[in-house]
Amino acid sequence: AQALAGLTATDAHLAIMGPSAPPAQWPTGLPPVHWLGRLNDEARVADAYRSATVVVVPSRMDNLPQTATEAAACGAPVVAFAVGGLPDIVDHGVSGYLADPYDVASLRHGLELVISDDGARRSMALSARAKAESAWSPSIVAHRYRELFEHVRQTHNA
Repeated sequence: AQALAGLTATDAHLAIMGPSAPPAQWPTGLPPVHWLGRLNDEARVADAYRSATVVVVPSRMDNLPQTATEAAACGAPVVAFAVGGLPDIVDHGVSGYLADPYDVASLRHGLELVISDDGARRSMALSARAKAESAWSPSIVAHRYRELFEHVRQTHNA
């Protein structure tokens, strides 16, 4: 919320998946919020990602957040802290923006950059989708598992 409070984009709106209403301690002074609630239908989730200008994943510790991979697969640039598995998902400046860990001003800067530069945002969106296709498609993942299993088999049979 701190990163959003200082946004200069005056026409920004937030869409939040999960809760259907703000928590009791929701801060004031933020852009308008659309509480989408829990989306259980894959098509609705994909529509939400595809309609986003940018998806913010403010995790301070996360292994490989599915929110970021899903957003990328739907062609949405991701802005996140450079922690955990997020650098494996987001190519800084290419498919999104990786903020300095725990630095709210850096996260806000990434948001401003993606929101304000249409050309960069379109390029990041295309790169995010391309990375998802080349790194996480079922055929790629299955191939990598086969390679891993073969490596383990050869290592233990040697």
